[in-house]
Amino acid sequence: ENVRVLLANPARDATLPLPTLAPAVGFLSHYDAARGELLDARHGRVANVSSRGGVFGYGTVQMESGAHVAFANVHGVGGATLRLETDGMSHARLDNITAANVTCVDGHAAFIAEPHNQQNGAFGVHGVRALGCS
Repeated sequence: ENVRVLLANPARDATLPLPTLAPAVGFLSHYDAARGELLDARHGRVANVSSRGGVFGYGTVQMESGAHVAFANVHGVGGATLRLETDGMSHARLDNITAANVTCVDGHAAFIAEPHNQQNGAFGVHGVRALGCS
C-alpha cells in the first residue's frame, strides 16, 4: 500500500528521451508447463497507489491475470489508471477482481477492460472518475 511513481513521458517533459512503456505497478503471469500451473496474483489488496506521467495505454496499474484481488484509491495523471487486460493466447484469467475509487486526470482512461476474446470471471468497479481523459 501507499505507492507513488513518476513515469517518464516525453510529451509532458521534452528533456526525457524515451517514454516509460510499462505500468507503474504490473501484475503479470507465468504458466509453468512442467507443473501445469498458472502463477499469478491471488488473494491480495492494492491500495493508495498513484502515478504521474503515464503515456497512452500505460499508467498506474495493469493486471493480466489473477483472482480475489481488491484495488482501492488508485489515482493516475496521464495514461490509463487501472487496466485489466488478459492475453488471449495464454492461460491468463481474471476473476473476482474489485476496484473502488479509481481516478484519471488528463489521461487516456480511468478504467480499461480488455479480455481479447477470452472468457474471464467477474469483476466490479465503482467510484470511477475521469477528469479531462479521452
